[in-house]
Amino acid sequence: MLDQQLQLLRSEVREEVREAKSAVASLGAGAGLVATGGILSTLMLVHLLHRSTRAPLWCCYGIVGGMCGAVGAGLLRSGGQNLANRQVLPLAQTGEAIKENLAWLKEQTTASQ
Repeated sequence: MLDQQLQLLRSEVREEVREAKSAVASLGAGAGLVATGGILSTLMLVHLLHRSTRAPLWCCYGIVGGMCGAVGAGLLRSGGQNLANRQVLPLAQTGEAIKENLAWLKEQTTASQ
């Protein structure tokens, strides 16, 4: 019976780690997209903004870079919150089952004495 509980604990830990990996992958993808999008979009949009508004080129770079940074920060925050919401320990099912097993074992040992 205790062996089954340990197997359940291992299974739950693996599942939580798998879900945490997904959140970390989301953070990594968000950071990569922020970097790539920031570089390419900045070059394209800065010159489009400069051409259409005749604002100074440095000002156009600041506007477009700020927008890319804001979107990237939103992705990073979302991934960070997802990762923070992951509960690795204590695992509810296994914890309750182990408590029940320990109570049962305690009853068995006190009854036999």
